[in-house]
Amino acid sequence: MSVDRAARAGAVHASLRERSARVQAFAIALKSFVADAGFDSARSLAKEAHLSHETVAAAFRGKTLPTALVLECVLSTCGASPQQRREWEEARSTIAALLDGSESQGPRDDPSDGHAHIEEYAPVVDHADPDDSGCFRDAVTVVKQRIRRRGTRNYLGWVELRHCPAHGAAWARFHGLDALTAVAAKHAVDVYVAVHRASDGEEDGFRHPFAHDYHWSGMLLVGDGDVYAEAQIYEDCQLIGRADTRRLRVAAADVDLGHPKGLTGAERMELVELRQRIRILETENESLRRASAHHAAETLHQHDSPPGP
Repeated sequence: MSVDRAARAGAVHASLRERSARVQAFAIALKSFVADAGFDSARSLAKEAHLSHETVAAAFRGKTLPTALVLECVLSTCGASPQQRREWEEARSTIAALLDGSESQGPRDDPSDGHAHIEEYAPVVDHADPDDSGCFRDAVTVVKQRIRRRGTRNYLGWVELRHCPAHGAAWARFHGLDALTAVAAKHAVDVYVAVHRASDGEEDGFRHPFAHDYHWSGMLLVGDGDVYAEAQIYEDCQLIGRADTRRLRVAAADVDLGHPKGLTGAERMELVELRQRIRILETENESLRRASAHHAAETLHQHDSPPGP
């Protein structure tokens, strides 16, 4: 092997090691952040964030970089502040650009036209896709409602009202539970998800076969009126479940950093701390319960044992 080829090969290996180290460091930092928010395992976080256990576990392993959507769900569940969200998203974007072979994400010199390249999103208008418009970046779930199978007490999924405070837009999002996955294994399952604006009766709905993942509608600009989300579940073209969220007025003036009216940033952080304390108390209570059960079993065993010689 020539000196030049050896040098190039060494540079490639060094670059690969750097990328792997960046992803691993990101995963370690994310896992620490989640632990500080009061989640002691990937499973507990997955349950609260409505993500699969494998998705969260993969984000913690550091083998691959979590998607922007997964990161957003984790940060939202952990009660991250807007500043923390920006820092995490910027860190992820930097690593993603490195994995793509770019030096940075965002404005950079483009030799093709001599102008800075800026990532472009679609306009934020009625019926636009929140993914295409970039509204997912600072979106929050302001209210959600479980969906139960008709005539039963079996829950099939969640419908959420999502809101982007920066642009005053809202949309509906659906996430199916394991029970719906079991139904979809034997029947054709469709999901209709829609957002409604009460002021003028406008709505945006989307129906699609159940994708075992999130489904979402297009957006509607909120204005000063009430909005709500709706989801319908069909099994072999028959409606088996439906639910609406509460109607809320989520105008930008009524929202503090993307949170529902009446919930300030300080209160949000206090809520996170209270959740942490509750989980600690639950853990301690479970330990005491197990110890009590063990002690009771030991006492019963001693009473039932025949007397010694």
